[in-house]
Amino acid sequence: MYFFREYTKPNKDPSKTDKITRIYNNYSACKCCIHKNNCFTDKQTHRTITENGERMQRVMHHKMEKEEYKEEFSKKPYVEGPFGIFKEQFHIKQEIVIGVVKTEKRLNLDALAYNIKRLYNLKQEKK
Repeated sequence: MYFFREYTKPNKDPSKTDKITRIYNNYSACKCCIHKNNCFTDKQTHRTITENGERMQRVMHHKMEKEEYKEEFSKKPYVEGPFGIFKEQFHIKQEIVIGVVKTEKRLNLDALAYNIKRLYNLKQEKK
């Protein structure tokens, strides 16, 4: 497939980013293809593939094709769980602490509480 053109559609919601549409086509490949009868009618000469999406989504998609990023993002589910629990049970978003040091101390206390609670539950399961 060859890149044909890219254009931007403004999003109706100004807080969101604009949508990007990329169009790919390949006349010569479609001309020689044995499956061209299945893809398009007699009047059509080629097939056009349109890729819709925001720029950040496309960048992320291309990153995920590389092996180093696959390893990095395979760890993500293990980290997402505890952060979800922190937000839900420990009400992190509602905490009022000012400054990086105080926020870091508060998060460390929450993590300690989470780990102690988890260890206690694991011990109870073994008994």
